[in-house]
Amino acid sequence: MLQSTLLPPVDMAIGPSPPNGFLLVASYDSIKEGISLFQPEGSSPTVIVKQKDGRIRALDGLCAHKQGELSLGDLVEIEDVSFIICPRHRKKFPGGLHISCESGLYSLPSCLQQQPSEEVKGDWKQRVYPTLIQDGWVFVKDKTQMDE
Repeated sequence: MLQSTLLPPVDMAIGPSPPNGFLLVASYDSIKEGISLFQPEGSSPTVIVKQKDGRIRALDGLCAHKQGELSLGDLVEIEDVSFIICPRHRKKFPGGLHISCESGLYSLPSCLQQQPSEEVKGDWKQRVYPTLIQDGWVFVKDKTQMDE
């Protein structure tokens, strides 16, 4: 299991100006493989996931179901898709409740290739944010710039 990391704020004197509608997260090389916590000033937390293949994903930092801190969850990869196991649901469901870092959909390990069970369906979907990598810097779409 990889430990999550709190990403420190970037000194704007060294970091580039973000593209319109995006926030500067960190330099690409400073983000370790696994889950990092990005806390924009005046906003709710965002988890930044650096996958084994180097792709960067961004999701709301709190579970949409029970507000579990996803930065404390476990990161697993199944068939090149990364999932965060919600820390509040590790024991409730066998294998834990998995949240796709790509789609934000919730699923159980036994049904990752099938439709989610009735217990998981509901309206549970984690908000996923677009990311950009430019000139060695990572940017995430500003939550306030997205449609609900």
